[in-house]
Amino acid sequence: MRFGRYALVAAMLALGVPLAAQQTAGGTIVGRVTDRVNGQPISDVRLQIVGTQRGGLTRTNGTYRIVGVPNGTYSVRASRIGFGAAVASVTVTNAEVSQDFRLSVAENVLDKVTISGATGGTARAREVGASVSRIDSTSFNVAAVTNLSQVLSARTPGVTVQAGGGTIGVSNRIRLRGPTSINLSNDPLLVIDGLVSNNNTSNFAVGVGGATTSRLDDINPQDIEDIQVLKGAAATALYGTGAANGVIQITTKRGKAGKARWGIYTEAGSDRTLVPENDPLMSTNYRQIGRLATPGARGINGPCSLEAQVLRTCVSRDTLYTNSPFANLSPFRVGSSTRMGVNVNGGGEQVQYYLGGELSRQNGIVGPSGARRTNLRANIGANLTSKIRADVTMSYLKSVLNLPINDNAFAGVLSAGLLGGAFDCTPQSRPRIFECNAGADTASRGYVTANVPVTQYFAQSQQQDVDRLQTGVTFNYTPLSWLQSTLRAGGDFVYQYDQQLIPPNKIFLSAANIEGSRFQARAYRPTYTVTANTKASYDLTSSIRLSTLVGSQYTNEANRFTSAFGAVLLPGTSSLSGANARFAVNEANSQIVTIAGVLEQTASFNDRLFVTAAARMDNSSVFGAASRQFVFYPSVSTSYVISEEKWFPK
Repeated sequence: MRFGRYALVAAMLALGVPLAAQQTAGGTIVGRVTDRVNGQPISDVRLQIVGTQRGGLTRTNGTYRIVGVPNGTYSVRASRIGFGAAVASVTVTNAEVSQDFRLSVAENVLDKVTISGATGGTARAREVGASVSRIDSTSFNVAAVTNLSQVLSARTPGVTVQAGGGTIGVSNRIRLRGPTSINLSNDPLLVIDGLVSNNNTSNFAVGVGGATTSRLDDINPQDIEDIQVLKGAAATALYGTGAANGVIQITTKRGKAGKARWGIYTEAGSDRTLVPENDPLMSTNYRQIGRLATPGARGINGPCSLEAQVLRTCVSRDTLYTNSPFANLSPFRVGSSTRMGVNVNGGGEQVQYYLGGELSRQNGIVGPSGARRTNLRANIGANLTSKIRADVTMSYLKSVLNLPINDNAFAGVLSAGLLGGAFDCTPQSRPRIFECNAGADTASRGYVTANVPVTQYFAQSQQQDVDRLQTGVTFNYTPLSWLQSTLRAGGDFVYQYDQQLIPPNKIFLSAANIEGSRFQARAYRPTYTVTANTKASYDLTSSIRLSTLVGSQYTNEANRFTSAFGAVLLPGTSSLSGANARFAVNEANSQIVTIAGVLEQTASFNDRLFVTAAARMDNSSVFGAASRQFVFYPSVSTSYVISEEKWFPK
């Protein structure tokens, strides 16, 4: 509650000055953007009033319209990837004013807009002195990727994606410039549309041999506009204590003024395995036997030492037996995947929208593995008045995932096959002598557990159900041409249900398996974020421009977890009410509250040289109940676009 009051006071202070500012009448800026060479219209050009969040995009005919602009003189910038930026001075009155732009072809990487700091402010890439790696949605084929981990893999330096396994739904580990801690989390901070989001990569309460799930892969790649990755000290200076492992910033798609643009996609395919069943190095088990000293006996033993000679247990090896359990009784099946989705964006000058939805179904090649997912998203932006703009983002995920026992588990299908033998040998009375009868075991077919068919491994089920809602709202208030305030609030709510069922009298791997058991775990993990900032941009001289930002942030990450276990199930039951022994319950609750304040000063010289000094102060509940001290994160950065100097060789 103390942190909540601090955050509320900080937000009111950050918004207090502009809320008291005098309101003036607004006007409209219209125009057309064309190619300087051929005069053809250019669509999707970003028009922005320098120093504010107000702007728009051109339609397919190259026209644009920025409404609700307060009276005054502004610098309007037109920029688009692949074209050089253009800036014009426009004086706005209560009437409509026209300003056209002609762009030349050029790579405009330095004018991309990036998020600057946890307060949610924006800046051009040329203004940011820190190293920011960017992955634009145009740089990856969304049809070739199914989750965010695949998007990050091998597309930006310093980002390592470590595969957690080949099973559907298993999480990958994301590391930015390697691990930073031995016993704490090494996962980067995830920020979606300016809101801190759940990025836990260890989410499955059921042990399946080491595999687990990740909330990072809940995001639909089709909804991503761009991804920005911050690493090292720069991430900590901007985002504070929670960014020690780096930051992944995701911006989702927004609506564009104009007629509705529809996108419809679908795919279907099948997966099958060819290697384990046909490659002897992958699937064949070997055992060599021979004649024993005892007449007519055959078997195996260790090296023929002096002791073995005395005991007459030496083996004259003469036969090599092989057995391929995967070929005898294959645990594999033909997998399948289907995906279909639709999205639309459009709107008018006052309201723009982006709506999207996707359904996906996957069945893995090892049963029972599969996933069913439903993703929905709605992003809506509106100019409420000439000075206030609101943007609302909302997404919903429904996921059902089934994982098999695999990897580092005795009851795993692959491990049971690889640990099996060419055949079973029965120990005799004398030490180190085994009478071997090839082919005697007809049930296990070469798997590690004798007389247990592989189909029993699939009798137990492990399932995870996830409902995830992410929602946020952003208000941008521009009372004066040089002053703007931003207030952003939202939450990420994850509801998770994990369960395991071992039915009684179905699996004969051990006594506990025969008895049967039931396990359930439920978790609720909400994350709340509130940020507020005020930014003033003004010209000190004709060549020097200053920007001052003051802001604050409040985050609240909670975890509510309960689980229950029971064994010795009654035949025919599949719930905890049918358990009769070894009852166990568990509960875990945690909460991390962080409050931060940010002060940033930027000086721009001729729009080429930028010097930024910033200070961030954090106070978090993880510092301890007795700690009332703020942790101070100062930073200084410089950016110099030297290629735009007149004397630089062209």
